[in-house]
Amino acid sequence: RLMIRHLRQALGLQAMDFTARHIFTARIRLVIHLSFWAFVILFWPDLFWVKPPVLLIESLLFFSTTVAYLKIVRNRNVVFYFIVEIVADLATLTLFITLTGGWESRFFVLYLLYGLGAGLFYNYRTAFLTGILSLVFYGILLLFLKAHSVLPFVLLTVALAVMVWGIRIAEI
Repeated sequence: RLMIRHLRQALGLQAMDFTARHIFTARIRLVIHLSFWAFVILFWPDLFWVKPPVLLIESLLFFSTTVAYLKIVRNRNVVFYFIVEIVADLATLTLFITLTGGWESRFFVLYLLYGLGAGLFYNYRTAFLTGILSLVFYGILLLFLKAHSVLPFVLLTVALAVMVWGIRIAEI
């Protein structure tokens, strides 16, 4: 209990302010996860048959985020579940970067945007924790890619879909 209290103070999480901000960011997380599924359905329908574990992992990450959100709203182990949410979000980002080409993906910038969002919505301590965890997740991804334990995954339909949608948007 004492360690959690010190961790809560170190992260600067005050009850009322934190709860209101957390509800807002939880809604953003919901939009992000639903956007991921919409993106998969629209642009990567082959993913359902080629890489079913990817979708299972994303579903488990979304479920863990939902459980953590409910625990935080009920004010139970707030700091622990807040960290669970951060880890689930970063794992989702890492999964997305793996799907978009691994080390050749240009979406690594999402880690920076996530850390920036943590600093804007919460405080600099949360941004620092998020930055450290982002480095760890991206570093682990690069190590797995280097060891060929995880292979970067890009479907041809992704490139075609982006080109077609980009051309359609440019025509409008």
